[in-house]
Amino acid sequence: MKLVALSLALALIVDAVIGIGVAVAAAAISQTGNGQVDLAVAPRNPAAAIRPADLIAVTDRVTGEASVSSVVARRAPLILAGAETTVTVEGVQPNFARLAAWHIDQGTFFTSQDENALNAVAVVSQSLAANASVGDMIRITGKPFTIIGLGSASSPEKTVLVPLRTAQIRLFGPSALDEIYLQVSSATQAATVTRQVESVLRTRHNLQAGQNDDFMISDVELSTTQQPAIDGMRVLQEIQQFGCSAKNICARRGVN
Repeated sequence: MKLVALSLALALIVDAVIGIGVAVAAAAISQTGNGQVDLAVAPRNPAAAIRPADLIAVTDRVTGEASVSSVVARRAPLILAGAETTVTVEGVQPNFARLAAWHIDQGTFFTSQDENALNAVAVVSQSLAANASVGDMIRITGKPFTIIGLGSASSPEKTVLVPLRTAQIRLFGPSALDEIYLQVSSATQAATVTRQVESVLRTRHNLQAGQNDDFMISDVELSTTQQPAIDGMRVLQEIQQFGCSAKNICARRGVN
């Protein structure tokens, strides 16, 4: 009799959790080698959107509990040393380099001053570095950018990082935003932050009780102390795949 009662109680708990969307939002939280947990927030479908104002609201809500960064990612034409190719352009915030362990071999990463000033500066992956030097000019969708940093061997192929606001204003539009990333110190804190983010976004998106979330919260590996040689590759592939899958903007590919 006790077993039946316990089973019924567990079933009711599961139904309640599913009903408010927590099961989806907090699914598969995993920890990196240093105990940190990385979470990604993205639209659930192409009709939904994560807005710049959502980023501000999430940052304000979880300040002191999580490091928050964001990404806008697009495939775009690049002219480098007179040759044109297609690359993945990531508009990111300056703290993304630390969260994602994006290592620089030469030059520097951009700063908050670069972002605030909408500076047209870029960090390029090593697969592009063979034909580039710090100080060189490149063109992204025809617009000039100056290379200020060259990625290390762990950086992903054909990837260019630029300041988030620069990407929004100069390249992709002021409302462009694909994902929000949060890094917290533990799985317990991740669960708390997940609930906070859910509450903020459901309120901002005018979702009523019983309506499903129009966003997803998933765990990703933004950094790890165990496999530094593939940090950057895993990070950008996971980011690109997560965003592309959510927005259906590029072909599916696996993560090594």
